[in-house]
Amino acid sequence: MSSDKIESLYKYRQVDDLSIDALKKGKLWYSKPAGLNDPHDVAPRWKKNFTDKEILEDYVMLRENNESSEGKGIAEKIKKMLSKGWSHERVLRKIDQILMAFDGKTQRAMLQDVLYYNETVFAGIGVLSLSEDPKHPVMWGAYGNSHKGFCLGFEYHETNVLGQYANTINYINKMPKPSIRLLAHDTGDDAIYQIAFTKSLEWEYEKEWRVLKTEGNGLYPYPGKLTEVVLGLNMSEEDEKKIRSAVEESGYKPVFLRLRKYVDEFGYELVPSDEC
Repeated sequence: MSSDKIESLYKYRQVDDLSIDALKKGKLWYSKPAGLNDPHDVAPRWKKNFTDKEILEDYVMLRENNESSEGKGIAEKIKKMLSKGWSHERVLRKIDQILMAFDGKTQRAMLQDVLYYNETVFAGIGVLSLSEDPKHPVMWGAYGNSHKGFCLGFEYHETNVLGQYANTINYINKMPKPSIRLLAHDTGDDAIYQIAFTKSLEWEYEKEWRVLKTEGNGLYPYPGKLTEVVLGLNMSEEDEKKIRSAVEESGYKPVFLRLRKYVDEFGYELVPSDEC
């Protein structure tokens, strides 16, 4: 999702051995969902029990193998039986009799397998979270080690990873529940968006954007050019030297800024680091 208004996106970090090593390599950590700080985050939200009607209409009739030799015409068979007044339970039993020879399982069991597979896929993806705001006090407190850490600013451009693959988070009041139609077949963009790019309205202050990878818990190259390094206002001289040395080793030449408190009001400003 592109935006003409966004020029940079930011990643808050604390100073430790892992973050210094990543800085040297010019890489960022993409976490699996289990490592995110919101237990509801990137968690498939489908129910576990389905009616016979749901299985027939949202799974069996839309299965990929409906046009294969074993499933050819299965949707029409279902429609014909229903038109005769058969109950969904009776139709599903008949479909199971037809397809058991090919599938080896009931359609209900097949659906559960597909959903479990999708659940496993989502559990293993990599998530990179970034923010539009490099000056947010809560973000500095939570992710910047109480202002002792730093914040990396990356160029947002239509030709880089951020411009092509980053999506904003949709903050809403009620947790969405993607339909079986979205999840039981080829999980499409709508289902991925509902699961991976939707959070509670309570997190709206983060102004989050995300990039996904198929495999998480690993380091990946920067999603855009590193243009800024913002130093926390409580960062020690020793940690600042570590940061500068690691960035230099990476080969990037960003502008170094520092967070500074306003004097007469709440909030912060970014100033060149040599002004502090």
